[in-house]
Formats: sequence, structure tokens, C-alpha cells
Amino acid sequence: METLDINRLAYNKDDTILVQTNQEISDQLKALEIDMRSNDQLQQAALSLGDSAELLKLQKLRLQMTDARNELERRLSNLTLNAPFDGIFESNLNALAHTIISSGDPIGRFIDPSVYQVVIEILERDIEGIQPKTQAYFILNNQPDVIFAGKVTRISPRNIMRGIARFYRVSVEFPNKNKALREGMAGTVYLEIGNYTYLYRLVRWLKKTIRLDLQL
Repeated sequence: METLDINRLAYNKDDTILVQTNQEISDQLKALEIDMRSNDQLQQAALSLGDSAELLKLQKLRLQMTDARNELERRLSNLTLNAPFDGIFESNLNALAHTIISSGDPIGRFIDPSVYQVVIEILERDIEGIQPKTQAYFILNNQPDVIFAGKVTRISPRNIMRGIARFYRVSVEFPNKNKALREGMAGTVYLEIGNYTYLYRLVRWLKKTIRLDLQL
């Protein structure tokens, strides 16, 4: 592993986060390139001699070599991870530079700070008045004069029992283009379904969150 700057949190789109080398794949690619050049020379010789049977055989072999090279290049490209968008990289603290990470183990995830999400629980008696795109507002406890507008994006089909009351989880997203919202902020979420107010802690999650895996 050559690069993994876990101290750097913010990345721009296409910035390189991690480059891992695999000597075995690199060696296979070099050997394959030599064989392909040799095959090209043999094809030229067969063409000059008018040996159509040998030429056809070499052409089929060349196609197989091309497929093998494409597969090796695909595997090698999976060892280079670039930022998928401008955002925050939340690393797996066990994924340190110059340490071995098993195939399939996550090294971290990207979170898009331009959208925040609150998951709130709504009483069953009120859920009929809520649907996707229902207007929502978020007011911070320490900035009551600032209002963030958002919309309901998802309503869980499964209910949750708390004592004798039945609740449904509702996801609400708030655009955060000016980066005014941060994780951990607390406030009040208002939904346009009447005079009901639901108090929940703001959580940044889900939208454009990408788990980064190493796949060989």
C-alpha cells in the first residue's frame, strides 16, 4: 500500500485516496505484453508466407491474450481508489498506511456533506398524513432564527413498538450546500401535517455514502 492519508478528511472529486500495488499482477501484465508483441510478429510472418491456417490460429490466440490483459488491468485498477465526489472520508482506523488489508475489507466510506438526513419516528395515528416529498423544516436549538427546508424521502414499511404505541421511521433530507449543517447539531423537525412537532438529533447518513472495499 503506497498512499492512505487518514489525517486528511476532506477530498475533492477524483483525488487519489489509496494506491495499492500487486507485484504478481504487474508481473503477469509485463509477461503478457511481451507475448502479445511476439504474437504480432508471428502474424506478420504468417501473412507474408500466406499461411492462412497459422494466421487464424495466431489471431484467435491474440484475442485470448487481449481478454486476459483486460482482466488483469481491471483487477489492478481496483487497487486504486479515487474520491467519487467532493466529500468527507471517514476511515477505518485499522486501515493504516503500509499495513495489509484483506480483500473485501472496508477501509472507510465517503459521506457527502451537501445533504444531511434526519430519521424520525412518527406515531401510527399521524403516519397517514405523511408521504414522500412532504415538506419539512429543521430549526437549530442554538439558532432559532435559521430555518432549513427539506423533504421526506422515505417511510419505512415496518413499524416499531414502544410500549403500547406504534411508530414508523421517516427519513427526511435537508440540502446543505452552504455547509451550515454539521453532524451532532440538535434541533426541531417540523412536518407539514398539522401542529405536530418531533424532536430529533440531526444525523448525517445514507445519501451518497459509499463504502470503499478492496477487491482483487
